[in-house]
Amino acid sequence: MPFLRPISDRYFEDYIEGDVHCFGTIAVEADEIVDFANRFDPQTLHTDPEAAKSGPFGGLIASGWHTAGLMTRLFVDHYLTKVASLGSPGGDELRWVKPVRPGDTLSVRVTVLKAVPSKSKPDRGAVTSLVEVINQAGEVVMTFKVVNIIAKRPTHAERKYDRDFLLSAEKRNQVIDLWEVEKYGKDCFVRFTPESRQLSDCFHDFDGGGQTVSGGLRESFCWER
Repeated sequence: MPFLRPISDRYFEDYIEGDVHCFGTIAVEADEIVDFANRFDPQTLHTDPEAAKSGPFGGLIASGWHTAGLMTRLFVDHYLTKVASLGSPGGDELRWVKPVRPGDTLSVRVTVLKAVPSKSKPDRGAVTSLVEVINQAGEVVMTFKVVNIIAKRPTHAERKYDRDFLLSAEKRNQVIDLWEVEKYGKDCFVRFTPESRQLSDCFHDFDGGGQTVSGGLRESFCWER
C-alpha cells in the first residue's frame, strides 16, 4: 500500500494505523558480511567462509546487526519521513528469525501498529511500526518493533520557505512545494512559469493567491490541482 504523499512531504498524519507498506530491495554481499563482522561482530560464522562451512549454519551468514543495518537503510530511504522525524525513544522485540546469507536480496514490510498524538506536545505524535525483513524467497528473516516521534503537518502560516533551495537550478520550472491552502480547501501544487525564474528576496511573503509580494513587485506562479 503506497503512501499518499512522498517521503519529502510526509508527516504524522500520513502514518495510518493498520496500513502496510512494502519496500526494497537491497543485496547482501559476502565481502560486506566479512567487513562488517571484522569491525563489529568478529565471530567465525561471520568472518571466515571456510570455517563457517563446519559451523551451525553450514556456511557464512551475516551478523544480525548487519541485517539490522540493511533494514535501517531501507526503512530510512523509503518509510521514515525526511522532513518530520524527531528521533526515536527506542525499539522492542528484535528477532533474527532465519540466517541471512551472501547473495540474498532483502526487502522490508512495515506495518503501522499505532499512531498516537502526544498529549504534552501537540505538534507531534508517536508512530509504532512493525518492521519485517524478507528475503528473495519470501521468508521473514528478521522482525523489529520501533517507535518514531514524528511532527504533525504544519499549517500554512507555519510553513518556512528555503529560498536557496527554491532558487537552485534543478528546481526552476518544477513543482517546488506542497502545502495546505485554506482558500481552496485542498492541497495544491505550485509551479514556476517559464517567465518567473527570478524570485524576490522576500519569497516567504506568500499571499495564498499564487503570487509572491516584495515591495509592490508581484511575481506570478501557476497553480496545479
